[in-house]
Amino acid sequence: MDDNPGSDGKVRTTIVVAIAVFIAWNAPYAWYWRAALVLAITFLFGIVYPAILLALARRKQRG
Repeated sequence: MDDNPGSDGKVRTTIVVAIAVFIAWNAPYAWYWRAALVLAITFLFGIVYPAILLALARRKQRG
């Protein structure tokens, strides 16, 4: 069993996309840069969020 609680296969896209759209909507760029910003934020959050969950799980397991 993997120690990462984010590795259960659940897709948590609703919150991720909502945050990305909110940030991009308020960005002072043209619409095509806003679309790219939504994709970039979603991609980065998809990498960072599981890493944070794994670090928290390891910390909890150690101590």
